[in-house]
Amino acid sequence: MLSKQVKTFPLTPVTERIELDLLNMTGLTSWHTEGKTYLLNQMEACDMEVMLGNKATLLGKVPGKNPSLPSIVIGSHMHTTAEHTRYDGLIGLLAGLEIARCLKETGTCLHHTLEIINGTPSADELQTCSKEKALYLEIHTEQGPVLKESKKQLGVVTGISGVHRFRVTVEGETSHAGSTPMNMRRDALVGAAQMVVLLESICQQQYYEHVVGTVENLQLEPNLAGLIPGRVEFDMDIRSTEEDTIHQVVAVFLKMAEAVAATKGLRVKLECISKKAPLSIREYVQKGLAKACNATASTAYFPSGADYDNAWLASVAPVGMIFIPGMNNACDLQADPASAAADLATGVEAMARALMLFDEELLAARVS
Repeated sequence: MLSKQVKTFPLTPVTERIELDLLNMTGLTSWHTEGKTYLLNQMEACDMEVMLGNKATLLGKVPGKNPSLPSIVIGSHMHTTAEHTRYDGLIGLLAGLEIARCLKETGTCLHHTLEIINGTPSADELQTCSKEKALYLEIHTEQGPVLKESKKQLGVVTGISGVHRFRVTVEGETSHAGSTPMNMRRDALVGAAQMVVLLESICQQQYYEHVVGTVENLQLEPNLAGLIPGRVEFDMDIRSTEEDTIHQVVAVFLKMAEAVAATKGLRVKLECISKKAPLSIREYVQKGLAKACNATASTAYFPSGADYDNAWLASVAPVGMIFIPGMNNACDLQADPASAAADLATGVEAMARALMLFDEELLAARVS
């Protein structure tokens, strides 16, 4: 069975078959090109049908027994940064490759075509590879502490948060720090500081869905010694799996920020600079992933606050996602290689179980 075979390959293939410095593979650099070539060679070694997409994408296909069925996709990105683990998104691709390798070695043929996708293909490229998608699956390192704190080995993602970003502008009056009495100041920074604390307090309240808020990129004008800042700008990042919750937080924040401004003789303006809607994970997908993960290791269930590659495919197929514990930095594989390799192996096994389960369940649903 594939679920038994998959246990044997992650430790050696995942940690030793990668001969590139993948840690430095950011954007469309020479490292990215080498990484793409490596993945291409690995796909061909698995007898996959390979299609080169745009500069950042690569698509591989393992034909199923029934070519009329929509394909099941496993994918992610191979780039990473110094701030993230070496296997940040790469584990999603390696999982797909190793499952494809195992299918070949065991002579197993799925009912559905299996596609491995790196990056973000265009709509035309997706149609060239396969006109329909039955399901998109992704495995990724968790970019947070939930699995580690809960002492769980796997995470079933219950939804992916929407992200709304705002620019908050607080205007007061620039004046001399020594000559302006405390009761005559219109200090934009003091007002902004109170608003920052307000956001934290608002997001700690109970809502229908979990919500988080973060202040970023704070700018002072002037940012000089001896002067009271007359203008402050900061960006506000609010995330939740329920868009109405985001709207509720924003409304409460604006009302309270205006009250702060009024008491201090300030003006405050809130401008939306970007919006990304939440992504729901369908119940049957969550149940299937839960079954696969529970059969593999201890499992937690929680929404993702980070944004992932599956968002771009949500318009053409249901999506599902599994987390493995996030390694805090790129040195974790060297610091604790056995634990890191075991986490990778566990995640790949869970993904293989999920693939086999959905291959049968999706066929049965279509026949019935």
